[in-house]
Amino acid sequence: MGASNPHRQIWANESLPNVPAREQQALSNYETLHHSCLLCDYLQLERRGGERLVFDNENFAALVPFWAVWPFEIILLARRHAGAFTDL
Repeated sequence: MGASNPHRQIWANESLPNVPAREQQALSNYETLHHSCLLCDYLQLERRGGERLVFDNENFAALVPFWAVWPFEIILLARRHAGAFTDL
């Protein structure tokens, strides 16, 4: 849910908040329909264009998504699927 650096606190829930839950459902729906990963397909599209790509190497890509709300908004995508940060 959030973190408070001065106190080193992390809050967590057993269920996903509404927005991440909808995002997860959309990713699942895309995979069912297209038999591929939406974020992987999106990264391929952005790599071809190159205009929003900030950083790209064999492990990660950082880009400003076309739906960005803020001019400094970045999405960081791992170049391989991982179920948890510790898997990266």
